[in-house]
Amino acid sequence: MLFRSSRILSDCVREKLIKMGYKQCEHDPAVFFKFDKTGKWSIIATYVDDFLLIGSDQTVNRELASAINNDEKSRMQLTLHESPSRFCGFNLRYHADGGVSIDSNDYTSMLLEKFAKQQGLKLKDRHLPGDPGITGRMLELEAKEVKEKGGLNKEKLSETRQMLGSVLYLCGKTHPLIAPIVNMLATTGLGRGKLWDKQWKHLLGYLQKGLRDDPGIFYRERTKGDSLTPRIDGLSDASFFSTREGRSLGGFIVLYGGAAVAWRSSLSKVICLSTTEAEASAASELARELLWLGQWQSEMGFDITPIHVGIDNLAALRSFV
Repeated sequence: MLFRSSRILSDCVREKLIKMGYKQCEHDPAVFFKFDKTGKWSIIATYVDDFLLIGSDQTVNRELASAINNDEKSRMQLTLHESPSRFCGFNLRYHADGGVSIDSNDYTSMLLEKFAKQQGLKLKDRHLPGDPGITGRMLELEAKEVKEKGGLNKEKLSETRQMLGSVLYLCGKTHPLIAPIVNMLATTGLGRGKLWDKQWKHLLGYLQKGLRDDPGIFYRERTKGDSLTPRIDGLSDASFFSTREGRSLGGFIVLYGGAAVAWRSSLSKVICLSTTEAEASAASELARELLWLGQWQSEMGFDITPIHVGIDNLAALRSFV
């Protein structure tokens, strides 16, 4: 019964919110929203038993919490934190001049403590996530040699998996810029060698410098005169023939109102035959993400504005227009 608990909770939440006049978002079933004629509005994003409430004012959120807590049939209790400092692994900071930033600095500090300080590694501050002199194909060749010699022992294999798991988690949280290097390390981790360790140390140096610079993703507050619909920008890029098999490394980042909201870096699912095809493949992934975001925005009642796409390959760009 325990494995069904999250599903049961989700069903109870959906039934309760729909009875209260909320609509479930078709493009993201975890989101519920309500707009009334008086100008009040409320958006609820659910993640298992954590809710993110965004309303036209705090009164809307308080009324929601009161309605749920006073319903004896629902058997749910909602604790309202009006200015939370943490949500789903993110640290939230509120700025005096308006806006909020999210970061995972505490997790970064723990990562550096575990994989650098405790192991006696002396890190140099790095301005780039990876060493430009170490390519993915170099790591692949090294990994092949390591595997031919018997591969990693159990202890080193377990350590490598912990190292990769930590940066994969960090990348998905608040560090989109490390995605290509993390992808490179993850695809060659089973054949970890000296070059791999050098690239890993370089990445830790970048995280160390970033922690000192107090990184985070800043979402500014809408000011008077700004459009109700935030501008959407998307950027994509790819490197042709990144692996020995011919697969290309590509990725994209989506900016909503100037701040990052989605990003991805991965090897192509097919073998591309040219730089143009590799760039077009990455741009296609971006286009699908932007299409979903635009549809989600439209369903929420916002006007659809032109979406800006950036591709640094003219031939790939022409294939979309």
